[in-house]
Amino acid sequence: MKQKIVYIMGVGHSGSTFLQMLLSAHEQMVGLGEISLLIKNMHENNISPSKMPDCSCGAKAVDCEMWGDFLASSENGNDDIQTFEKIINRFKVKFPNKILVDSSKNLQSFKKYYKEISSLDVEVSVILLVRDFRSWVISREKNNKRKHRKDYGLVYNAHKWYYRNRRKLKFLHKNNFPYTVISYEDLVLQKEKSLKKITELLNITNQFTDLKNAEMHDIYGNRMKNDPSKSKQFFYDNKWMKNNKTVFLSPFLMLPYSLNRKLYNL
Repeated sequence: MKQKIVYIMGVGHSGSTFLQMLLSAHEQMVGLGEISLLIKNMHENNISPSKMPDCSCGAKAVDCEMWGDFLASSENGNDDIQTFEKIINRFKVKFPNKILVDSSKNLQSFKKYYKEISSLDVEVSVILLVRDFRSWVISREKNNKRKHRKDYGLVYNAHKWYYRNRRKLKFLHKNNFPYTVISYEDLVLQKEKSLKKITELLNITNQFTDLKNAEMHDIYGNRMKNDPSKSKQFFYDNKWMKNNKTVFLSPFLMLPYSLNRKLYNL
């Protein structure tokens, strides 16, 4: 029987943590967070299991039901692909007949771990998660400020949003992976509409429960995954609607505006 996987694809700061929590609140799904980032930190960054962040299940990474003895074992894989295959096989044993949710997001990781691997007996569906670029650039600016990183301005960020989302959409159009496009705005403001698209994509019943019941084993992800107070309810931050910068700069934002309309009509 094929292992079903949902891959959340999108640009950072588009709501992937919320979407993973929502999916993992379904009785048939379990979220594993950003698998590609976990593997990178295991191999490339050589982070020891004892120094990894706590799992979203509430346990230390080394004590987690999903990750504990796997992280401690010297047989968890000598390279990225081998480790990934072992994670999938471990999931099958730990959570039989469940759908794995991978929130790795980026296209490069998807190509590396799903597109080229024929040895895995998996069935992958993709949710392309998008956020209105006018909201995204404001979030990006705030995050860069919070992390004391250089910000290159609204026009630059808007075109970064455009090229990254355009590349993902073109890839999905050209390949045979089943996918649907979900907007962060609909996810928060019209949740039933989004859930209907998701259940149709995955051919499952609409049996989503409260976010507090989400079954996740996410080590590397947004910090809100470990904050119980933020898992109770999400509110849409519409402050960006009062920001007129994108209106004033609209002559320089034709491409982002065009793709924004296209994505929200899919």
